[in-house]
Amino acid sequence: MKSIFVFCIGQGIDENIINRFYEITKKSTSLPIKVYVEVGNKKPDLLFNKSKLLNQVLKQNISKYDIILQTDIDLLMPPKMIDDIYLKICEDKVKNTFYHSRLRRCSLDEIQNLEYKNFPWDMWLSRDNILCTGCWNMGPSLLWQKCGGYNENMFGWGGEDDEFYKRSAKIHKAKWSVFKNYPLVHVNHPPRTQKRSKQNMSFADKDVYRNWLQ
Repeated sequence: MKSIFVFCIGQGIDENIINRFYEITKKSTSLPIKVYVEVGNKKPDLLFNKSKLLNQVLKQNISKYDIILQTDIDLLMPPKMIDDIYLKICEDKVKNTFYHSRLRRCSLDEIQNLEYKNFPWDMWLSRDNILCTGCWNMGPSLLWQKCGGYNENMFGWGGEDDEFYKRSAKIHKAKWSVFKNYPLVHVNHPPRTQKRSKQNMSFADKDVYRNWLQ
């Protein structure tokens, strides 16, 4: 059986949210996995380098595990989602495909119908849960290494995942498969104070051949 490492980066995240992430993630699969949360600056208003933190965690763990899943901490994973994608990765002889999932609007009633019926979802969701962007990427560790990690020229929130997607597909010819069987749900939260997607994407053509994991 291949080993799986699941991690995310948080900043100014409440400890209850982190504990809930551990609980939900472990319940989303029947496979043995390692779940890790790296907490950045304690104060959300301080500018930080999310890409650098992502790469630090990748470098520390990329040789220890066969498959890596990097996700946002505010994404809810349905049961057995990791299991199904794990099988896809194991069946892929080329090992050149990342799997990611779309987000969708989801009511509190729909969430409560999942297998997590005993979770107090009202702590996480409002009844007008909005559709929001987010990052959920799962693939072989060797492919993460080949594609070089995230561009550290970017700061704050937003853009680093889009740049990674475009660079890995264009430069390293990685395939990206949208796994539609299990749409993810994004938890409601206040707007980020450091949303810099447009500013960060201005760096998309810089250091495209650099491997940030070396």
